[in-house]
Amino acid sequence: MAYGLVNVPGVSGPEMAALRTLVNEALDDAAEALESVEAIESLLDDEVAGQLGPIVSRLSQAEADIAQVKDALFTNITGNPFTLVFSSLEGFSVTAGVYNAAQSRLEC
Repeated sequence: MAYGLVNVPGVSGPEMAALRTLVNEALDDAAEALESVEAIESLLDDEVAGQLGPIVSRLSQAEADIAQVKDALFTNITGNPFTLVFSSLEGFSVTAGVYNAAQSRLEC
């Protein structure tokens, strides 16, 4: 990057040229450093994005689990939503209720 000429009283042409060279080198170094920072930032963004995927997935699963627990705890169940079919009671001991063989179920 180059700039136009500047006349500074008491500063000779060679001194100004040397100063201009130093300033241009500093500007070039700063531009290279900025490119390096941007490259590092891009790498970090990619790495963070790669690590966020599993975290977001686990968070979504945790939210679903919490919703399921809330439904189980706070839903006013007025009937029995569960149905189990028993073709026979072999291997079971009935302690309460009556076995309805025609409908393969226990009735309370």
